[in-house]
Amino acid sequence: MVNESPVAEAGKDCLVGVNEVITFDGSLSKDPDGVISSYRWDFGDGETGEGVQVRHRYQAAGRYEVILEVTDNANVSNSTATDRLTVTVNEAPKPVIVTKGAVCAGEEVVLSAKGSTDADGEIVEYLWDIGDGTRGEGEEVYHVYGSPGRYEVVLEVDDGREVSNSRAQTSVIITVNAPPIADAGFDRIVSPGEEVLFKGSASMDEDGSIVKFSWDFGDGSEAEGEQVTHCYQTPGEYLV
Repeated sequence: MVNESPVAEAGKDCLVGVNEVITFDGSLSKDPDGVISSYRWDFGDGETGEGVQVRHRYQAAGRYEVILEVTDNANVSNSTATDRLTVTVNEAPKPVIVTKGAVCAGEEVVLSAKGSTDADGEIVEYLWDIGDGTRGEGEEVYHVYGSPGRYEVVLEVDDGREVSNSRAQTSVIITVNAPPIADAGFDRIVSPGEEVLFKGSASMDEDGSIVKFSWDFGDGSEAEGEQVTHCYQTPGEYLV
């Protein structure tokens, strides 16, 4: 009796994400004149397995050739057969947000995802959570924050491959600054040549600190500092 070789059937090529569990199924393999006694798998990443059905995860993106070798029970020279399939492990897209870290309330903010990349494909969708209840779509969006505060902006990109790592997120914090409130003090009447003390200490900044005080005395003179002095030489009314 001449042995008829078995027929290996490893399955179809597939696309998965990194660390996604794949079940390889060799149950469609057959032996016309006997039974298959062993199923051996080479996953193409240095790992192997045995059995009709085996499970495996790939730790890195790339293309892997998977080989199934089946052996029948005849134990002769043509008792083995192989079949191959290709597993493509998707590399996740990398989202990048470029924008200002601090803006003023009412100022238009540009949120750009143009630096985002996908090493083995392309990004097909950009979704934004702008942090104040507003959402947007697209590679670049524009927004105006109405109130001071800290807002977390989240960008989610999708490469359209519909596997476990097709989507990826990143986020940044945008601080919307509350303007400082200047307090130059009270109106007063002074004599020509009299030294006048000006204090800006009642000025305040609700979400930070004041780092510079600039004074314009209304007569062409200027000064800087939280407290400054000045003498007016000519009678008149001056707006400070």
